[in-house]
Amino acid sequence: AAVLGLAGYFSQFPAETRKRTLVFNLDAAEQIRVLGARAFIEQHRDNLLKRMLVDVHIEHIAWEVYEDEDGQIHKTGQLQARGLFVANDSRFRSLTKEMVEKHDLRRTVILPTDTPLGVPTDATSFDEAGYPVISFISAPIYWNTDADTLDKVPLSELERVTRAFADLIQGLDQI
Repeated sequence: AAVLGLAGYFSQFPAETRKRTLVFNLDAAEQIRVLGARAFIEQHRDNLLKRMLVDVHIEHIAWEVYEDEDGQIHKTGQLQARGLFVANDSRFRSLTKEMVEKHDLRRTVILPTDTPLGVPTDATSFDEAGYPVISFISAPIYWNTDADTLDKVPLSELERVTRAFADLIQGLDQI
């Protein structure tokens, strides 16, 4: 929803008002070795990706939950903690820090992409292929299960994160 919201927002402005081209991509087969992202990289390695500044990834904006002794999932009322993996570029780090603070993205920790974990998100393929990434994720315990339902998406946070990434993208356009 955030990616579609961003695409809709930026489609309101003529392309010539930006320094950079934006490409919005929704990957398929992310649970099968991120095949969609790998196919996209392979298909566009010699054209689109040669000019790419950074891959911005957004996935899973969620309520924190706990599982009771009967295996039932319950919301805690808190946001799920989330990570924001940022490539080793001071401009990217500065913009993401500013975004988190300005939009009060609570429970978000900014992490480098060169941790022992690498980038444990759907942006992994881009990171492993040598492309810089900014990747936002929360990973609740019910992720990709039958319990992964829309009632666990905090709608106000969905809007806040989308606005934050709109600001981030506008800042990246100035680089």
